[in-house]
Amino acid sequence: MVQRVKALITTISSMKSEHPLKPVWGGLPRGDQDGRIVDEPPVYNEAEREILALREPLSGVLKDAKRLIADIGTSDQLERLRANALVEVAFYNGAPGRRGYTKAECVADLQSILKLLQTLPLDGTGVRTAGSRGGDPVAGPAAGSRGGTGAVEAHFSVKQLAELWGFSQRTIRRLIEDEPELVTIRRDSRNKRTYRRVQVPASVAERIHRKLTAGRH
Repeated sequence: MVQRVKALITTISSMKSEHPLKPVWGGLPRGDQDGRIVDEPPVYNEAEREILALREPLSGVLKDAKRLIADIGTSDQLERLRANALVEVAFYNGAPGRRGYTKAECVADLQSILKLLQTLPLDGTGVRTAGSRGGDPVAGPAAGSRGGTGAVEAHFSVKQLAELWGFSQRTIRRLIEDEPELVTIRRDSRNKRTYRRVQVPASVAERIHRKLTAGRH
């Protein structure tokens, strides 16, 4: 999560537009000489393409930050996020509006969100630490469970690990596909389709995370 915010700060700092959240418009559809609509893609300049490319990752980071803070943060920390001007502008078009919101303001507000995330009970790589509100640590087993049985060990879904480590769910599934200790929950629906949900024990998550971060030190 922290790394995703840092990446956004770098991206926005290098954007050509001084107003990275402003609406962009590719123009009306064109017509031929007989007045029929010609189905052509909208025309955007480079700055507008950067703005369009920013929308999904920015929205994703803000939504994931809210979920993370709501899960392991305090009500005060959640309120601080909601009061951040970037959240107001991005989701509610609050003052000064998307057209008037500058690149410098966006970077400053992202830096404030970064500092807020750094106050959460996370380790240096953005993973929950032991004792944090909302459950056991993602990168390691619960306190006292190391070497214990799987019945008392924290387990995490693919979605949870993807959100907390900043990877796609596809990447997480690839990382865990050869692990023998996964817990698979099967459920048969009324239409006879079988749904499978995979749960990753905390000790397995810890081992995978050590491999991922081994080259960073």
